[in-house]
Amino acid sequence: NTTGWTLTKFAKSNTKKHNGYYALKGTLGAVTDIATAQKTTPTLVAGQSYTFSAYVRTTDLTTFKTDVPHGVFLKVITNSGTFVSEPVDYATADAVERGWVRLAVPFTPTVTGTATVSIEGTGAKGSFYADDILPYF
Repeated sequence: NTTGWTLTKFAKSNTKKHNGYYALKGTLGAVTDIATAQKTTPTLVAGQSYTFSAYVRTTDLTTFKTDVPHGVFLKVITNSGTFVSEPVDYATADAVERGWVRLAVPFTPTVTGTATVSIEGTGAKGSFYADDILPYF
């Protein structure tokens, strides 16, 4: 469900998905492009630990840049700071978990408030997929 998501160079797709009926497909036409899918969370409580996660598939990405940032990553922006997963900065292999890799961002906000969760891709060319972004909200 893409309700509440702000999509830039992303679209809903049913061709390659981790679970369910749809995934988000990001498209990078040039290595300088940035694809983002963002959503604002409900209120997060200061001092409580959270882990946001997503599955990404980069089998169709090529021409990875070698400078930072590049690849596909999960980012959470809170009033306490920005938390970013390790990037998937390589083309995943179909033979391993059908090409899907789990990204995770554990964090503990120090200030109560909403956050912005974002799947981002940059520094490569081609298409990639994101699915099962958790927690659902």
